[in-house]
Amino acid sequence: MHNKTRTTLIGLLAIGVIVFFWWAYFGRSDFTHEEVRVLPGSAAPPSAAPSAPVVAPQPESAAPAVVAAERAPCREQPLNISIKERGSTECFGSTVVLQNGSMRTYRVDGAQDKRLELRIEAIAERVQSAQLTTGDNLKFACAEGNCPGITISKHDSQGVRTITLSRTLLRQSSGAPIADEVNERVAHIEGRLRTLPEAQVPGMACPGQGVTIVTNEGGTTALCPSGGAGFEILDDGGHRFEFSGVDTGTIYVTVNASNALQKVEYDSGALTCNGAECGGVSIGAANEKGERTFSFMNTTLRETLSGGNPSG
Repeated sequence: MHNKTRTTLIGLLAIGVIVFFWWAYFGRSDFTHEEVRVLPGSAAPPSAAPSAPVVAPQPESAAPAVVAAERAPCREQPLNISIKERGSTECFGSTVVLQNGSMRTYRVDGAQDKRLELRIEAIAERVQSAQLTTGDNLKFACAEGNCPGITISKHDSQGVRTITLSRTLLRQSSGAPIADEVNERVAHIEGRLRTLPEAQVPGMACPGQGVTIVTNEGGTTALCPSGGAGFEILDDGGHRFEFSGVDTGTIYVTVNASNALQKVEYDSGALTCNGAECGGVSIGAANEKGERTFSFMNTTLRETLSGGNPSG
C-alpha cells in the first residue's frame, strides 16, 4: 500500500514539473519565438539578399574631396624656370641645331606649351647669346658673350653635347633701360639639354670625307673640314696643309719640299706626331686641279709639353 501511494505521488510530481515548464516556455505572453534553421558552415540561404554596407553618416558641412589635376611628368627635357616669385618646371622637346657659318644655334621648344622657346647661340663651346620667350610672349635674354651660367660640353663618345644651365640669369629685353635694378624682371633657369650626335645634325655631315678623333678618355669627335681647307708655303719650300672643322678644331699636316711627311698637329699643336711616328698617314698626288687626298689610319697623336716636344 505504501509503495503504491509513493509511486502515485512521484508520478503526480513529475506531471506537475512537466506542466510548469510547458507554461514557462509556451504560456508567457511577452515571449515571441520563430523557427530558425542553422545551415552547415557559413553558407547563407539561397534566397537571402546580400547585406548592405554600413555607411557612417557625415556631417552636413563636410565637402566632397577634390583631387587636383597634376601635370604629366616630363619625359623629354625639363627646365626649372623662375620669374619673380613664380617658378615652374617646363618640359621642352628635342634640341634643334642650326649651323650658320661659324655660329651654331641650339633651340628647344615647349613640349606642352608650344609658345615657349629657348635659343642659345655659340661659336664652338663659347656661348654668345641666349633668349627665352615665355607663353606670355615675354622675352628674357643675355648677349655679347655675357651669359654666365650656360656651359656647352665637348662631344661625348657618341658625338653628343650637354648644355648645362646653372643659376642662369636672363634679363627682360624691353628695349628701354631699367631704371630700378631692384624691381628689374629677370628669369632664372636651371637644367640640362642634350644635343643630337654630330653626325645627325643637318648640314654638319660631310659624306666621303672627314676624320674621327678618339681621345684616350673614350670621347669621339668627328672633324668635317667644312670650316675650310688650305695650305701655306713654308720658307724651306715645304707646305703646311690646314683642315678646319666648324667647331671641332683644326688638323695641320706639314710636309717638306720633297712631300715627305714632317708633322701632324691637332688642337693648336697640343697633340702632335713627328715624322716616322705619324703612322697611318698617306698623302696622294695632286690631281689636275691641284687637289690632294690625305688619309689617316689609326694615327696616334701625343700630348706635347710647353716646349713642343711629345710628352709620351
